[in-house]
Amino acid sequence: VLYGWLTDPEMARAIDLHEFGGRRWINRELLERALGLFWLSLITSAPSWKVLPEDVLGERLVAAGENMLIMRDAAMDTGYDFDWMLDALK
Repeated sequence: VLYGWLTDPEMARAIDLHEFGGRRWINRELLERALGLFWLSLITSAPSWKVLPEDVLGERLVAAGENMLIMRDAAMDTGYDFDWMLDALK
């Protein structure tokens, strides 16, 4: 799921996924912006998810936020090397 989301052509442009020196890289600031916007979209759309009880919804939003922080940290730890980051997240 993560690979498909990050390599979607629009997302790839949004995070400046590019090749240099035989490796694929992403831009730190653009990745952080994309993760922040994704988190904001989850928070603002959450009230419309009426099929979930409030406690479950809250737990899922917290888990999503934690997963985004894990993704950000993996990118930092791998020097924003896209493929290395994906391997680290497996």
